[in-house]
Amino acid sequence: MAEMKYVKFADGAVIEATQVSDSIQTMTEERVEQLLMQIDTDSTENKVEEYSKRITEAGLADVNIFSDADCKNQIFAGGVYKSVMSITATIRTNGLLYSISLSK
Repeated sequence: MAEMKYVKFADGAVIEATQVSDSIQTMTEERVEQLLMQIDTDSTENKVEEYSKRITEAGLADVNIFSDADCKNQIFAGGVYKSVMSITATIRTNGLLYSISLSK
């Protein structure tokens, strides 16, 4: 199993993710920074609604990534995000893969 990452939000919510990446894209004159979380599960239960409730506007005020469940070993300081761009679930052979994208 992949080593988990823990995404902690300013309001204390924590999402356990299989993979986390940060990207910066420049579209015309606009620069867009995104944080993408992927959560690989072996469950077919749809949790899109649950994830959308866990990520609040207050939580987006400071987002950080940790390597441990206690959120003591920080590996990336994400900072402030403006919004949740998308929360999707992809059907896989053994369960669902969730993708959550935040934008700065």
